[in-house]
Amino acid sequence: MGNRWKQAKWVDYSGAVTNEKLEGITLFDHPDNPNFPAYFHVRNDGWMGACLTFDGLRKIRLNQPLRLRYGLYVHNDMKARDAIGARWKQFIETGPAKLQKSIKK
Repeated sequence: MGNRWKQAKWVDYSGAVTNEKLEGITLFDHPDNPNFPAYFHVRNDGWMGACLTFDGLRKIRLNQPLRLRYGLYVHNDMKARDAIGARWKQFIETGPAKLQKSIKK
């Protein structure tokens, strides 16, 4: 069944992908997001997501963009909680990615 609607700074889903190989994926929430720590929904099939509106409506206003930051950490092996926590700290201490508009001609 997984864990549904629990607040966390991050969630990890790790396990065997073959008889010899373990891999995982971690989804990080950022403290600047409106409902930090996010409510996460994680299912046993590997699906996981953060819910921005679990604890109430969010109004998006003209000229006040909604900015959200989430991080994705793909890793091998089963990582210890402390190791993932250290990666989360790196994520929150790193500025957001700089995106550029591309102009098609």
